[in-house]
Amino acid sequence: DRALRLVSTGDVLRDIAHGRVQHALASSIRDTLAAGALVADDTMLELVRDTLELRAGGRGFVLDGFPRTLGQARALDALLGEHGAPLQAVFHIDVSPDVIWEQRIKGRRVHAPSGRVYHDEFNPPKVAGVDDVTGEPLVRRDDDREDVVRARLANYARATEPLVDYYAQRGVLHVVDSPNSHEGYANLRAALGD
Repeated sequence: DRALRLVSTGDVLRDIAHGRVQHALASSIRDTLAAGALVADDTMLELVRDTLELRAGGRGFVLDGFPRTLGQARALDALLGEHGAPLQAVFHIDVSPDVIWEQRIKGRRVHAPSGRVYHDEFNPPKVAGVDDVTGEPLVRRDDDREDVVRARLANYARATEPLVDYYAQRGVLHVVDSPNSHEGYANLRAALGD
């Protein structure tokens, strides 16, 4: 609606890990994601810098999944400062780990070649387990196993929660309550003034 470019660092990482995008650190990124760990700050900043140059095209953008550490936040501030474009808003989508697993990830399935995403409840394919376009089987992403998701959420909480204070102190933080996807989306639209 706002002509902003969406840059999902999770999508960028998965594209590299699955060979859809070539990168010298693909093997390391693949192993890190499989373990549910966070990719190193310097690697993430390089990927974000490169992706913004390729995708933003002078337009505004939304970063999804970045920054996740204070180091990344400070580096992003410096990068954006070089271009005279400080962050205007940061949205913290507040969701419990159980909701993330039970309502969002547990039912997710993907068509690996295209990246199309389905969900058993919220966006089911026309035929269970089959991509609507190609008829090929849907799969669960390697990083969507419960043990990996729980490890990722624990790492996320440790590394990311300090960002809430960091951005609150700068006056750009907006906390969006999201007890489920529908309410979360409505609350985000309200926070955006839509």
